[in-house]
Amino acid sequence: MKKVLTYIFIFLAFTSNAQNEKRAHKIVALYMYNFLVNSEVSGMFDKGETEITTVFLCNDEFTYDLEKWWDKKWSTKEVGGLPFKTKHASSLSDIKGADILFVSNECQYDIKKIKSQIGKQPILFFGYKMDYNVPMINFVYQDEKLKYSINHDYLAKNKISISGFMNSSTYDPITNEKEWNSTLEKLEYELSQNGSGQIKVDANDLDELLKEYREKQNKLDQIEERLMLSESELKENAEELLKKDSISKSRQLEILAQEEKLASLNESIANQSEQIGAQKDTISSQKTIITISILFVLLALGGGFIIYRSYREKKAANEALDKQKRLVELKNTEITDSINYAKRIQTAILPPPKLFKSKLPDSFVFYQPKDIVAGDFYWMQAIDDNIFFAAADCTGHGVPGAMVSVICNGALNRAVREFKLTNPGEILDKVRDIVIQEFEKSEEEMKDGMDIALCSLSFNSHAYQQASARAKEFSVAQDDARVLKFSGAQNPLWIIRNGDLLEFKGDKQPIGKFEAAKPFTSKEIKLEPGDQLYIFTDGFADQFGGENGKKYKAKNLKRLLLDHADKTMEQQLSVISETFEEWRGSLEQLDDVCVIGVRIP
Repeated sequence: MKKVLTYIFIFLAFTSNAQNEKRAHKIVALYMYNFLVNSEVSGMFDKGETEITTVFLCNDEFTYDLEKWWDKKWSTKEVGGLPFKTKHASSLSDIKGADILFVSNECQYDIKKIKSQIGKQPILFFGYKMDYNVPMINFVYQDEKLKYSINHDYLAKNKISISGFMNSSTYDPITNEKEWNSTLEKLEYELSQNGSGQIKVDANDLDELLKEYREKQNKLDQIEERLMLSESELKENAEELLKKDSISKSRQLEILAQEEKLASLNESIANQSEQIGAQKDTISSQKTIITISILFVLLALGGGFIIYRSYREKKAANEALDKQKRLVELKNTEITDSINYAKRIQTAILPPPKLFKSKLPDSFVFYQPKDIVAGDFYWMQAIDDNIFFAAADCTGHGVPGAMVSVICNGALNRAVREFKLTNPGEILDKVRDIVIQEFEKSEEEMKDGMDIALCSLSFNSHAYQQASARAKEFSVAQDDARVLKFSGAQNPLWIIRNGDLLEFKGDKQPIGKFEAAKPFTSKEIKLEPGDQLYIFTDGFADQFGGENGKKYKAKNLKRLLLDHADKTMEQQLSVISETFEEWRGSLEQLDDVCVIGVRIP
């Protein structure tokens, strides 16, 4: 029995080697196909080709099996839209027309002649177990892995480029000659050990090996068991026939038939083993596909849930935002209505245009608030033969500035009406006292106030109005009517006379709380016919605009007034308005603007 088991072990060892060789040619074929599918190969195929021709050179058993496997598995596949065509070559002249060439080292072809036949043609040259860097891509199958090396210089010489090359646990790259030669030597040694001499096996070790083999190849063992039974029956029959000393011809034919049956059975076993291997590969691929599909479905469900949750949250957020938007719009409408009403109140305290024109006929007022209501305001009062007019700039703009302007406007009215003051310096002193007194009522410290330019014209108002209307000068007896008194808090007075601009600066202190406060000074100026008076706030000069987005500045405002001093007051108003808008352009208005101009007849 031990002898029989030994024979079986020898048979299985050689069968295993054969199966490894068959697996090797399958792996090589699979690698070549995956390489062409998964790599980006350029420079090989002409635009006019209709198929990819794969040529297998030499007649050794490995190449023959590889060619059959290739033709069987991938003859119906395509790469880059081109189908495969398999061609067997028995001589170098048959290489012509090849796109892919496979040569095994077992063929013993002259490599120089093969390379000479290829020349510089764009043929992808695969080799099996050849010397390092002989073909373009070289294979060897060892330790259940397909190892390979790439000759990049050879590829470049034939103008073939490869990118996206595939690496995995099944494919092991070798990048130097020493490692490649070591792999070939090890492979030759293993083959020589598996195929030579006697095999010494201990009965216990054999039992262990058979047990392990049965666990891995259960179905194959069952077929082997049937084979052993058939051999045993044949031997028993042979012994029986030998004892009888004569074997009939019909019995001999029966034995031959049984032997043929046994050979057929062996072939069937080999085919079934191959089918089992293919089925295992198929099952493994199906498991991978199923696993990936399940993961994809789970990811899709998870993603869908996240998207749905995000949609619900976004919808709720949008609803909340919409609600807040409606609330804000309602509040804005209420605030805008309140500000518009405040504008009506502020407009009511400003001198009406008719009143201004009736007292100063040859004059203009350019008034342009930044917002609906403003911190800038202009003021005028006519008491007896005195006409007071001013351009004031209160702290801030918009609603806060407008509230301060109401207080300051009221303080000016009280100074001339209630306290009967006519000197501009004294008026500003009283206004400062009233404003500070009003702000001291607050529990918080208030530093708000205003900058102002205040003028007082003293003359017979009726005579002035008639002279302005007739554009004639006063008589010599009325020279005292051409006296102007001026006082300013920060802001100046400009007078244009005979083409020159005279500047009278105000005091460097505001109306309001100021540490170094002192009485405001008044300047008395004798006017001449044709003098043009200008008072203003800082909004025009501080406005950003122009090509470089810079401030307009006071010197440009002076130049503007001088350039257009020969025009009427109405024409000057148009020029000032157009210049401001042109300078500002698309930029936001920075501050309230107020400019007052008066011509002395």
